[in-house]
Amino acid sequence: MDFTLSSALVRKRALYFLLLPLPALALFIHFGHAVLGLLVFPCTCWPFPLRCRVEDEGVVLRWFVFKERLNWQDIRSVELGEDSRRGVIGKRGGVLTIQRQRGPRMSLRGDTAALSELAKQIGRQIGQPP
Repeated sequence: MDFTLSSALVRKRALYFLLLPLPALALFIHFGHAVLGLLVFPCTCWPFPLRCRVEDEGVVLRWFVFKERLNWQDIRSVELGEDSRRGVIGKRGGVLTIQRQRGPRMSLRGDTAALSELAKQIGRQIGQPP
């Protein structure tokens, strides 16, 4: 997912990482259990998956307990492409790019089949030809 810091979802994710994993690690170190803190730290930084769903009002993105909705009026176009990042290890997936009327574009990376189905659903809702 590529967002700029103007996205509320990205700010909430950053706040989560600042307020949960780092203070927990600091408390373990403070009380003399640094090794245990290093074992707990990855659990607090668990990579919760990003969920994307199409609803009547728009596209809903969820991460952990935080969510952001893109209304249909805010979406200008959607296109499915290939992941062109350099240095990716393993199989490259697809990239779904959602252009917004105002604000930054969104790039969702994942399984090509799932992103293709999502692109079709969004395209139908915004009236974009396939």
